[in-house]
Amino acid sequence: MHDLFATQLRQVLDRHVPAATSAQASGADKALNEAYRKLTARGERVIPDESFSAKVADVRTTQRAWIKYRDAFVTFSRAQWPGAPTSGLFAQLTRDRTRLLLKLLESGDASTRCFEDCSND
Repeated sequence: MHDLFATQLRQVLDRHVPAATSAQASGADKALNEAYRKLTARGERVIPDESFSAKVADVRTTQRAWIKYRDAFVTFSRAQWPGAPTSGLFAQLTRDRTRLLLKLLESGDASTRCFEDCSND
């Protein structure tokens, strides 16, 4: 996670954020919502593992905090780089988060695959 944050921060500071349309950002957000919905639909224990267990309430709390982080990071990028392609940054952050949620899904369901919207880097 630290490496991902450092990479994202460096992209903003170096002004190398990928471009994306509003529709692509919206598609990334839809894919995130779908991954979140599937993950929280598992029941009380989202990740049923002997050594680690996450509950729906934990995922919900973390997701809400992450959304605030994403929105604040986009706001930060505007302050650091007026005219920054914020749709691109929004889409990139959202796709990265979607990948994380899908990894959690895959930990309990080998049939889960990444949605087309989150497969583009």
